[in-house]
Amino acid sequence: MKYYEKIALVRNFIVFFSLQILLLAVIFYLQYQDKTKELDKEIYSNMQICSYYLDCKEYEYDFILKDDNLTSDRLYKDTQIYSLFELPTIDKYYLKIVLKKSKYLEKIDKIFYKLAKSFLLYALLIAIISFLFSLYTLRPLKRALEINEDFIKDLLHDINTPLSALILNLKLIKKEFGNSKYIQRAQSSIASILNLQENFKAFLNSSNLQNEEFNLKELIDRLIEEFKTIYTDIEYINNISNIKVYTNKEALSRVLSNLIDNASKYNKPNGFVKIYIDNNSLIIEDSGKGIKDVKKVFNRYYKENQRGIGLGMHIVKKISNELNIRLQIVTKIDKGTKVILKGLIKR
Repeated sequence: MKYYEKIALVRNFIVFFSLQILLLAVIFYLQYQDKTKELDKEIYSNMQICSYYLDCKEYEYDFILKDDNLTSDRLYKDTQIYSLFELPTIDKYYLKIVLKKSKYLEKIDKIFYKLAKSFLLYALLIAIISFLFSLYTLRPLKRALEINEDFIKDLLHDINTPLSALILNLKLIKKEFGNSKYIQRAQSSIASILNLQENFKAFLNSSNLQNEEFNLKELIDRLIEEFKTIYTDIEYINNISNIKVYTNKEALSRVLSNLIDNASKYNKPNGFVKIYIDNNSLIIEDSGKGIKDVKKVFNRYYKENQRGIGLGMHIVKKISNELNIRLQIVTKIDKGTKVILKGLIKR
Protein backbone atom coordinates (compact mmCIF):
# COMPACT_ATOMS: atom_id res chain seq x y z
CA MET A 1 0.00 0.00 0.00
CA LYS A 2 1.39 3.38 -1.02
CA TYR A 3 1.89 6.33 1.29
CA TYR A 4 -1.16 8.34 0.18
CA GLU A 5 -3.33 5.20 0.34
CA LYS A 6 -2.18 4.65 3.92
CA ILE A 7 -3.02 8.26 4.75
CA ALA A 8 -6.52 7.88 3.26
CA LEU A 9 -7.03 4.60 5.13
CA VAL A 10 -5.92 6.08 8.46
CA ARG A 11 -8.08 9.20 8.04
CA ASN A 12 -11.17 7.18 7.09
CA PHE A 13 -10.60 4.87 10.04
CA ILE A 14 -10.14 7.75 12.51
CA VAL A 15 -13.30 9.55 11.34
CA PHE A 16 -15.52 6.47 11.32
CA PHE A 17 -14.09 5.00 14.54
CA SER A 18 -14.28 8.34 16.41
CA LEU A 19 -17.93 8.90 15.49
CA GLN A 20 -18.90 5.36 16.49
CA ILE A 21 -16.95 5.54 19.76
CA LEU A 22 -18.54 8.89 20.58
CA LEU A 23 -22.00 7.42 20.00
CA LEU A 24 -21.07 4.34 22.06
CA ALA A 25 -19.79 6.53 24.89
CA VAL A 26 -23.05 8.48 24.99
CA ILE A 27 -25.08 5.25 25.06
CA PHE A 28 -22.97 3.79 27.87
CA TYR A 29 -23.10 7.03 29.85
CA LEU A 30 -26.90 7.02 29.67
CA GLN A 31 -26.87 3.34 30.60
CA TYR A 32 -24.62 4.11 33.57
CA GLN A 33 -27.06 6.78 34.70
CA ASP A 34 -29.97 4.33 34.43
CA LYS A 35 -28.08 1.64 36.34
CA THR A 36 -27.22 4.01 39.20
CA LYS A 37 -30.87 5.12 39.39
CA GLU A 38 -31.95 1.48 39.51
CA LEU A 39 -29.43 0.89 42.28
CA ASP A 40 -30.79 3.84 44.26
CA LYS A 41 -34.33 2.50 43.87
CA GLU A 42 -33.22 -0.96 44.97
CA ILE A 43 -31.41 0.45 48.04
CA TYR A 44 -34.41 2.56 48.99
CA SER A 45 -36.74 -0.41 48.60
CA ASN A 46 -34.48 -2.54 50.81
CA MET A 47 -34.34 0.26 53.40
CA GLN A 48 -38.11 0.45 53.34
CA ILE A 49 -38.40 -3.25 54.03
CA CYS A 50 -35.75 -2.90 56.72
CA SER A 51 -37.79 -0.15 58.40
CA TYR A 52 -40.60 -2.67 59.03
CA TYR A 53 -38.54 -5.36 60.71
CA LEU A 54 -35.29 -3.63 61.77
CA ASP A 55 -33.46 -6.83 60.92
CA CYS A 56 -31.00 -5.88 58.15
CA LYS A 57 -27.42 -7.02 58.11
CA GLU A 58 -26.30 -4.54 55.46
CA TYR A 59 -27.95 -1.49 57.00
CA GLU A 60 -27.70 0.39 60.27
CA TYR A 61 -30.50 2.37 61.89
CA ASP A 62 -30.90 5.28 64.25
CA PHE A 63 -33.50 7.82 65.36
CA ILE A 64 -33.26 11.54 64.61
CA LEU A 65 -35.43 14.50 65.43
CA LYS A 66 -37.73 15.64 62.74
CA ASP A 67 -36.58 18.69 60.81
CA ASP A 68 -38.44 20.83 58.29
CA ASN A 69 -35.46 20.52 55.95
CA LEU A 70 -35.69 16.74 55.94
CA THR A 71 -38.40 14.68 54.37
CA SER A 72 -39.14 10.99 54.32
CA ASP A 73 -39.63 8.80 51.27
CA ARG A 74 -36.37 9.69 49.53
CA LEU A 75 -32.73 8.58 49.45
CA TYR A 76 -30.09 10.99 50.74
CA LYS A 77 -26.53 10.75 49.44
CA ASP A 78 -24.18 12.84 51.54
CA THR A 79 -21.42 11.57 53.81
CA GLN A 80 -23.83 8.70 54.43
CA ILE A 81 -26.39 6.98 52.26
CA TYR A 82 -29.66 6.99 54.17
CA SER A 83 -33.44 7.30 54.10
CA LEU A 84 -35.91 8.58 56.69
CA PHE A 85 -39.15 6.86 57.56
CA GLU A 86 -42.15 7.87 59.65
CA LEU A 87 -42.73 5.95 62.85
CA PRO A 88 -46.36 4.92 63.37
CA THR A 89 -46.53 5.77 67.05
CA ILE A 90 -43.83 8.42 67.36
CA ASP A 91 -44.32 11.86 65.81
CA LYS A 92 -41.16 13.50 67.14
CA TYR A 93 -38.56 11.24 65.47
CA TYR A 94 -37.65 9.78 62.11
CA LEU A 95 -36.31 6.29 61.72
CA LYS A 96 -33.01 6.65 59.89
CA ILE A 97 -31.82 3.64 57.84
CA VAL A 98 -28.15 4.00 56.86
CA LEU A 99 -25.89 2.31 54.29
CA LYS A 100 -22.18 3.00 54.64
CA LYS A 101 -20.90 5.10 51.80
CA SER A 102 -17.97 2.74 51.19
CA LYS A 103 -20.45 -0.08 50.51
CA TYR A 104 -22.49 2.17 48.25
CA LEU A 105 -19.36 3.10 46.28
CA GLU A 106 -18.48 -0.58 45.95
CA LYS A 107 -21.86 -1.18 44.29
CA ILE A 108 -21.31 1.83 42.00
CA ASP A 109 -17.83 0.51 41.08
CA LYS A 110 -19.29 -2.88 40.18
CA ILE A 111 -21.71 -1.19 37.80
CA PHE A 112 -18.93 0.91 36.30
CA TYR A 113 -16.48 -1.98 35.79
CA LYS A 114 -19.17 -4.19 34.30
CA LEU A 115 -20.12 -1.48 31.81
CA ALA A 116 -16.44 -0.67 31.14
CA LYS A 117 -15.76 -4.29 30.14
CA SER A 118 -18.72 -4.21 27.78
CA PHE A 119 -17.57 -0.84 26.43
CA LEU A 120 -14.08 -2.16 25.65
CA LEU A 121 -15.51 -5.25 23.96
CA TYR A 122 -17.83 -3.15 21.78
CA ALA A 123 -14.99 -0.68 21.08
CA LEU A 124 -12.82 -3.54 19.79
CA LEU A 125 -15.68 -4.70 17.59
CA ILE A 126 -16.16 -1.14 16.29
CA ALA A 127 -12.41 -0.87 15.58
CA ILE A 128 -12.56 -4.03 13.44
CA ILE A 129 -15.68 -2.85 11.63
CA SER A 130 -14.15 0.63 11.13
CA PHE A 131 -11.00 -0.88 9.63
CA LEU A 132 -12.97 -3.11 7.25
CA PHE A 133 -15.22 -0.20 6.32
CA SER A 134 -12.19 2.00 5.68
CA LEU A 135 -10.70 -0.66 3.40
CA TYR A 136 -14.00 -0.90 1.56
CA THR A 137 -14.28 2.88 1.06
CA LEU A 138 -10.67 2.93 -0.15
CA ARG A 139 -11.40 0.57 -3.04
CA PRO A 140 -12.89 3.17 -5.44
CA LEU A 141 -10.02 5.57 -4.67
CA LYS A 142 -7.47 2.81 -5.17
CA ARG A 143 -9.06 1.81 -8.47
CA ALA A 144 -9.07 5.43 -9.67
CA LEU A 145 -5.40 5.79 -8.69
CA GLU A 146 -4.55 2.56 -10.50
CA ILE A 147 -6.21 3.87 -13.67
CA ASN A 148 -4.33 7.14 -13.26
CA GLU A 149 -1.01 5.34 -12.73
CA ASP A 150 -1.60 3.04 -15.71
CA PHE A 151 -2.22 6.10 -17.86
CA ILE A 152 1.00 7.74 -16.63
CA LYS A 153 2.98 4.53 -17.25
CA ASP A 154 1.62 4.29 -20.79
CA LEU A 155 2.38 7.96 -21.35
CA LEU A 156 5.95 7.59 -20.11
CA HIS A 157 6.46 4.53 -22.29
CA ASP A 158 5.07 6.23 -25.40
CA ILE A 159 7.08 9.40 -24.85
CA ASN A 160 10.41 7.57 -24.59
CA THR A 161 10.76 6.83 -28.33
CA PRO A 162 10.19 10.37 -29.71
CA LEU A 163 12.20 11.86 -26.83
CA SER A 164 15.18 9.58 -27.54
CA ALA A 165 14.98 10.45 -31.23
CA LEU A 166 14.85 14.15 -30.36
CA ILE A 167 17.94 13.91 -28.14
CA LEU A 168 19.86 11.93 -30.77
CA ASN A 169 18.96 14.30 -33.63
CA LEU A 170 19.79 17.33 -31.54
CA LYS A 171 23.27 15.90 -30.90
CA LEU A 172 23.72 15.32 -34.64
CA ILE A 173 22.61 18.89 -35.42
CA LYS A 174 25.02 20.23 -32.79
CA LYS A 175 27.85 18.14 -34.27
CA GLU A 176 27.14 19.26 -37.83
CA PHE A 177 26.29 22.95 -37.32
CA GLY A 178 27.96 23.71 -33.99
CA ASN A 179 26.44 24.96 -30.76
CA SER A 180 24.04 27.92 -30.66
CA LYS A 181 21.60 29.55 -28.29
CA TYR A 182 18.72 27.82 -30.06
CA ILE A 183 20.26 24.39 -29.52
CA GLN A 184 20.90 25.29 -25.88
CA ARG A 185 17.24 26.26 -25.47
CA ALA A 186 16.16 22.99 -27.06
CA GLN A 187 18.48 21.09 -24.70
CA SER A 188 17.03 22.98 -21.73
CA SER A 189 13.50 22.06 -22.83
CA ILE A 190 14.52 18.41 -23.18
CA ALA A 191 16.10 18.52 -19.72
CA SER A 192 12.83 19.87 -18.33
CA ILE A 193 10.91 17.03 -19.99
CA LEU A 194 13.37 14.49 -18.60
CA ASN A 195 13.02 16.02 -15.13
CA LEU A 196 9.24 15.85 -15.44
CA GLN A 197 9.55 12.23 -16.57
CA GLU A 198 11.64 11.40 -13.50
CA ASN A 199 9.07 13.11 -11.30
CA PHE A 200 6.32 10.93 -12.73
CA LYS A 201 8.45 7.85 -12.11
CA ALA A 202 9.05 8.94 -8.53
CA PHE A 203 5.32 9.54 -8.15
CA LEU A 204 4.60 5.97 -9.27
CA ASN A 205 7.36 4.17 -7.42
CA SER A 206 6.66 2.42 -4.13
CA SER A 207 8.54 3.16 -0.94
CA ASN A 208 10.88 0.11 -0.99
CA LEU A 209 14.07 2.15 -0.76
CA GLN A 210 17.54 0.68 -0.32
CA ASN A 211 19.96 2.86 1.65
CA GLU A 212 23.65 3.33 0.98
CA GLU A 213 26.48 5.57 2.15
CA PHE A 214 27.69 8.20 -0.31
CA ASN A 215 29.32 11.64 -0.56
CA LEU A 216 26.70 14.38 -0.39
CA LYS A 217 28.96 17.07 -1.89
CA GLU A 218 29.63 14.95 -4.98
CA LEU A 219 25.91 14.37 -5.52
CA ILE A 220 25.12 18.09 -5.25
CA ASP A 221 28.06 19.04 -7.51
CA ARG A 222 26.72 16.68 -10.18
CA LEU A 223 23.23 18.18 -9.94
CA ILE A 224 24.60 21.73 -10.09
CA GLU A 225 26.56 20.94 -13.26
CA GLU A 226 23.33 19.76 -14.91
CA PHE A 227 21.40 22.88 -13.92
CA LYS A 228 24.20 25.24 -14.98
CA THR A 229 23.57 24.27 -18.61
CA ILE A 230 19.84 25.04 -18.21
CA TYR A 231 19.93 28.21 -16.08
CA THR A 232 23.01 30.00 -17.35
CA ASP A 233 22.30 33.28 -15.51
CA ILE A 234 22.06 31.69 -12.03
CA GLU A 235 25.07 31.53 -9.69
CA TYR A 236 25.29 28.18 -7.90
CA ILE A 237 27.17 28.04 -4.60
CA ASN A 238 27.93 24.71 -2.95
CA ASN A 239 29.42 25.31 0.50
CA ILE A 240 29.17 21.68 1.61
CA SER A 241 32.37 19.92 2.58
CA ASN A 242 33.04 16.26 1.90
CA ILE A 243 30.40 14.74 4.13
CA LYS A 244 28.85 11.29 3.84
CA VAL A 245 25.18 10.47 4.41
CA TYR A 246 23.38 7.16 4.68
CA THR A 247 20.10 7.09 2.73
CA ASN A 248 18.69 6.16 -0.67
CA LYS A 249 20.84 8.00 -3.18
CA GLU A 250 18.39 7.98 -6.08
CA ALA A 251 15.47 9.17 -3.93
CA LEU A 252 17.52 11.96 -2.33
CA SER A 253 18.77 12.97 -5.78
CA ARG A 254 15.13 13.38 -6.88
CA VAL A 255 14.37 15.55 -3.83
CA LEU A 256 17.40 17.80 -4.32
CA SER A 257 16.87 17.98 -8.08
CA ASN A 258 13.32 19.27 -7.62
CA LEU A 259 14.34 21.76 -4.94
CA ILE A 260 17.30 23.13 -6.95
CA ASP A 261 15.15 23.23 -10.08
CA ASN A 262 12.46 25.27 -8.29
CA ALA A 263 15.07 27.54 -6.72
CA SER A 264 16.46 28.19 -10.21
CA LYS A 265 13.21 28.35 -12.15
CA TYR A 266 11.54 30.90 -9.86
CA ASN A 267 14.67 32.96 -9.21
CA LYS A 268 15.44 36.50 -10.26
CA PRO A 269 17.71 37.31 -13.24
CA ASN A 270 21.34 36.91 -12.16
CA GLY A 271 20.18 35.47 -8.85
CA PHE A 272 21.85 32.76 -6.77
CA VAL A 273 21.17 29.31 -5.38
CA LYS A 274 23.21 28.54 -2.28
CA ILE A 275 23.49 25.11 -0.68
CA TYR A 276 25.04 24.72 2.77
CA ILE A 277 24.77 23.01 6.15
CA ASP A 278 23.67 24.72 9.36
CA ASN A 279 22.90 22.97 12.66
CA ASN A 280 23.14 19.57 10.97
CA SER A 281 20.44 20.62 8.49
CA LEU A 282 20.88 20.82 4.72
CA ILE A 283 19.69 24.19 3.44
CA ILE A 284 18.88 25.25 -0.12
CA GLU A 285 18.60 29.03 -0.28
CA ASP A 286 17.68 31.18 -3.26
CA SER A 287 17.19 34.85 -4.10
CA GLY A 288 13.89 34.23 -5.87
CA LYS A 289 10.29 35.36 -5.75
CA GLY A 290 9.33 33.63 -2.52
CA ILE A 291 6.29 31.45 -1.83
CA LYS A 292 2.86 32.99 -1.23
CA ASP A 293 1.20 30.07 0.57
CA VAL A 294 3.67 27.77 2.34
CA LYS A 295 0.85 25.62 3.77
CA LYS A 296 -0.30 24.58 0.28
CA VAL A 297 3.07 24.26 -1.42
CA PHE A 298 3.27 20.48 -0.86
CA ASN A 299 -0.27 19.83 -2.11
CA ARG A 300 -0.52 17.84 -5.29
CA TYR A 301 -1.06 20.05 -8.39
CA TYR A 302 -0.74 23.27 -6.38
CA LYS A 303 1.22 25.96 -8.19
CA GLU A 304 1.60 29.71 -7.87
CA ASN A 305 2.76 30.24 -11.45
CA GLN A 306 1.64 29.10 -14.87
CA ARG A 307 4.78 27.04 -15.34
CA GLY A 308 4.80 23.34 -14.44
CA ILE A 309 1.98 21.08 -13.27
CA GLY A 310 2.44 21.45 -9.50
CA LEU A 311 3.77 17.94 -8.89
CA GLY A 312 7.41 18.62 -7.97
CA MET A 313 7.00 19.76 -4.36
CA HIS A 314 4.39 17.09 -3.69
CA ILE A 315 6.96 14.49 -4.76
CA VAL A 316 9.59 16.19 -2.58
CA LYS A 317 7.29 15.82 0.41
CA LYS A 318 6.35 12.24 -0.47
CA ILE A 319 9.96 11.06 -0.83
CA SER A 320 11.12 13.06 2.21
CA ASN A 321 8.53 11.27 4.34
CA GLU A 322 9.84 7.94 3.08
CA LEU A 323 13.42 8.99 3.87
CA ASN A 324 12.43 10.33 7.33
CA ILE A 325 13.51 13.84 6.34
CA ARG A 326 11.61 16.74 7.91
CA LEU A 327 11.06 19.76 5.68
CA GLN A 328 10.82 23.37 6.79
CA ILE A 329 10.32 26.37 4.51
CA VAL A 330 11.30 29.93 5.39
CA THR A 331 10.30 32.43 2.72
CA LYS A 332 9.80 36.14 2.05
CA ILE A 333 8.05 37.49 -1.01
CA ASP A 334 10.55 39.02 -3.48
CA LYS A 335 13.38 38.21 -1.06
CA GLY A 336 13.93 34.49 -1.46
CA THR A 337 13.31 31.11 0.10
CA LYS A 338 15.14 28.66 2.34
CA VAL A 339 14.20 25.00 2.24
CA ILE A 340 15.61 23.24 5.30
CA LEU A 341 16.06 19.45 5.31
CA LYS A 342 16.31 18.05 8.85
CA GLY A 343 17.23 14.50 9.77
CA LEU A 344 19.41 13.78 6.74
CA ILE A 345 22.77 14.56 8.37
CA LYS A 346 23.51 12.63 11.53
CA ARG A 347 26.65 13.48 13.51
